[in-house]
Amino acid sequence: MGNSTLSFAGQPLLCPYLWISILEINRPIALNNQEFLRRLRKLIGRSCRHLGQRCTLIEILAGEAVIVLRCEDSTAPIQADQFGQPFRRAAETREIPLLDADGENLSAELLDLLTTFEADSG
Repeated sequence: MGNSTLSFAGQPLLCPYLWISILEINRPIALNNQEFLRRLRKLIGRSCRHLGQRCTLIEILAGEAVIVLRCEDSTAPIQADQFGQPFRRAAETREIPLLDADGENLSAELLDLLTTFEADSG
């Protein structure tokens, strides 16, 4: 590997080596942006645990460098319409940053979350 620096969303990652079995990586390898996102996209629809609640990965927003989880264990809060009136119940969603505050490494929250994904039943 000629270049040891990985960038994501225009930001260089100083630690491009991952050891994450859920992403089908069982040895340290350097991933480029597209390969990392491809492997991460395989987790869409899979269940995980975040802050003690069962959640499902529903979206990856690469441009914003976040993943979106839908919480499954809680009662859906009432969502207001544009006028502030109660409209419908909608599941709680959470955005998990892909990068740390410096934008140089994968976020600790993402790395912790990746260890909680349930095995694919299919």
